[in-house]
Amino acid sequence: MAFSLYILECADASLYIGHTDDLDKRLQQHDAGVECYTAS
Repeated sequence: MAFSLYILECADASLYIGHTDDLDKRLQQHDAGVECYTAS
């Protein structure tokens, strides 16, 4: 199974780095604000 590593720019100009096996689904979740993230 292939995974994608991605870097997204959020509305507040912060960067979000993650990985997924379904990039299209993950982008939809990000745009909809469905998935939260933790800051480090």
